[in-house]
Amino acid sequence: MKNKKVIGATLCGLCMIMGVSMTSLADSRKVVTLGANLSDSQRTMMLNYFGVNENQVDILTITNQDERDHLSAFVPIEQIGTRTFSCAYVLPTTSGGIQVKTANLNWVTCNMIASTLSTSGVTNCQVIAASPIEVSGTGALTGIIMAYETANGEQLEESKKQLANEELYLTGTLSDKIGQKAATAIMNETKIQVISQDITDTDQINNIISEATQNNNVTITEEEQQEIVDLMDKIAQESYDYSEMEDTLQMVEQNVSDNPITQPETEDMNTDTGELEETEENILDNTNEDVLGGGVITGSTQEPMTEVPETTAPETTVPETTAPEDPFGEVQEETYNFTEPETQTPADAVHYTEEMLTDEEDKQDYKDTMEFFDKLLSPDKVVEPEDYKVYLPQEVADKFKEDIGQKLLDYMINGVLVDTLEYDEETAVYQDVELKNMIKFVRDLLRDDKEQLMPADVTTEDKEFLYSEAKEWFEDLYDYVPEGETEMTEALQSEPTDVPQPASESEGAEIDLGPVTEGTF
Repeated sequence: MKNKKVIGATLCGLCMIMGVSMTSLADSRKVVTLGANLSDSQRTMMLNYFGVNENQVDILTITNQDERDHLSAFVPIEQIGTRTFSCAYVLPTTSGGIQVKTANLNWVTCNMIASTLSTSGVTNCQVIAASPIEVSGTGALTGIIMAYETANGEQLEESKKQLANEELYLTGTLSDKIGQKAATAIMNETKIQVISQDITDTDQINNIISEATQNNNVTITEEEQQEIVDLMDKIAQESYDYSEMEDTLQMVEQNVSDNPITQPETEDMNTDTGELEETEENILDNTNEDVLGGGVITGSTQEPMTEVPETTAPETTVPETTAPEDPFGEVQEETYNFTEPETQTPADAVHYTEEMLTDEEDKQDYKDTMEFFDKLLSPDKVVEPEDYKVYLPQEVADKFKEDIGQKLLDYMINGVLVDTLEYDEETAVYQDVELKNMIKFVRDLLRDDKEQLMPADVTTEDKEFLYSEAKEWFEDLYDYVPEGETEMTEALQSEPTDVPQPASESEGAEIDLGPVTEGTF
């Protein structure tokens, strides 16, 4: 686990950019993107979910580096992550606007994708964005755009593609404050008026945003409002034909707004954006829902967006993960549409296994860590003094080991999207977000005993010993070097010193290494 990641996804997700590898070049207007970190079984699962096989579609493999290349201009690098699990199925159409279906995306919604995809220059298209595990979907739009370009055989304007990705990210961050439905409504309503009325004056844009926030009964900060103004000002400078975007933007408006604005109908406007020409296939209806299992977060632009009842919302949400314990932050009460909220899997039901790891180095690091804790926690009360261990009843030791193993697997599989820790003097020294969160988790679990599992006869000294040993282990695992040692290393490298050489091997000077400290284990 050298130079470990800070996700994922990962921010992240479906991102597809320059340099992707194409594994099939069949003459087809259907394109599937598959995350590079999918296992073989997950890859098969996603193709089955889409209802296709590899001979029916063009397949693009999307890597995390692809995501970073195109998102790092406006998305914090730690929020992009290191792994890509999300996938997409894209089919350009000739009518119906932009229809989107999502599965296992917990931060980006189908309506966000549809609205922002229109900003990229796409007019009519069907999209299924999904993942075998729950992910944020932050990078979804870029992958969808590139799949669309491959399927349609033409390139979209680069400036519009960048604006679309920026819009998606800004909508998502705003949704953390006011909810996904309200955030999407504000962005979509503002964009409708700016483009349809050709508004370029920033004062007018400011007034439109203020009206949109009032219509949706939310308040935003001056800084957040200015960010929307800046984005809409850039959109206003581009050449957009509102008649080409109208079907999609009005559909999203109806889905997310409590008081949707109305625009006069154009002569050729599609009155039912959910209907496609009879001769065209609808891939959104052909997914195999059973493949992903129960409790999957789903959404569709063919259905109005509804708020999730507070009792069904998961406690936390993370990018590229099914484990809600990861510190992405709390889910807002206003969030995406669960198709069947009553069947959602409880947060603590997720269980990671070593088989889920795709990186050989991660597998070895995980095995080494579990062996380390086997040595650290002894099931025997009597141990040799020179091999000091802390005695814990077997079931307690197993629980501690399981908790730490699950957290480590969570980070290895999903990474960490953002560092949600409040300022913590002890962990502030770590630059690696995973290490920072891991040390905090270990401290809560072992030294502070926040789960209150420690037997009464475990002394404070034993707790401190457990914590210090575990802390040292993870510092080494994540290649942590204290600042002072880093400066010393740099000084030694920049100022080489002359070392006297012994006259001969037998006459070599004796070097005093100081007292030797035996290893703990």
